[in-house]
Amino acid sequence: MKIPHDLIARFRKEGAQDWIGLWAIVWELRQSLPKAPAGEIRTLTVELVQQLLTEGFAVAGVENEVFVRWPDQTPASVARRILEAWRALGRDPDIGEIAWFSLPPAPSC
Repeated sequence: MKIPHDLIARFRKEGAQDWIGLWAIVWELRQSLPKAPAGEIRTLTVELVQQLLTEGFAVAGVENEVFVRWPDQTPASVARRILEAWRALGRDPDIGEIAWFSLPPAPSC
């Protein structure tokens, strides 16, 4: 299965206005691909996150009243961290769990 293109565009637009929780990506993929098995949703979620990171559109972190960026931001390291936490959780992530995504900080002048 492939990630629906309109979904990628929607997250780019939403991410320009607010942080995006991992749970929201999972939920949207489940709505777009209702027949996809759980393992496929997990794979597609990580692929979508890696695409956003590779494009420089997002950075990963956690929300702790402010956005706290994860120190290692390679797409592969973020994917590993998400997959490890997801497996430990034993279910789909819910609101606020595992990761949030934000626009990268603007370059300083």
